[in-house]
Amino acid sequence: MVALLPSATIGEVKFERGQKTDERTGRVEDGFVPAERLDRDWAPSTAFLTVGVDDNNRGQMMTFRSTSWGGRFAFNGLATMYWRLGQHAFPIVYLDVTKKWRNDQEVFDPVFRVIGWRPREDFAELGFGAAPPALEGPSAAPLEAKPAADPEPAAALIDDIPF
Repeated sequence: MVALLPSATIGEVKFERGQKTDERTGRVEDGFVPAERLDRDWAPSTAFLTVGVDDNNRGQMMTFRSTSWGGRFAFNGLATMYWRLGQHAFPIVYLDVTKKWRNDQEVFDPVFRVIGWRPREDFAELGFGAAPPALEGPSAAPLEAKPAADPEPAAALIDDIPF
């Protein structure tokens, strides 16, 4: 599947008696920053759209959604690669799991295995065409050469040390 990361939302959700009762989420690409710490009874929320590329799911839109820290960490790893590449290509991934032990319990966390990249422009018809503009770099104004005030600056460093 191709992960359409501009669609990603992160944040937190609250569950009471197994039902979602509140949600504080926003799109990453819009600059939303989730809380650093979650209040009691809140869980991390991570979601993004994908497009199937295998023979059985080609072109099918799907959603990856997780309310676990494992899902958030898997997303963060994928998003970091995407942002380092300048948001110009989307990762082609398959969803895998890793088995870990936490608090004496076996836990299965999602992992996105990147097998390739597709240009962002390939998904323009879905509204994901051009990458966001890059930040401007510093101005490249030429430096002005200034002559040295003292042709022999080492002579100015000779002084008496009184000990």
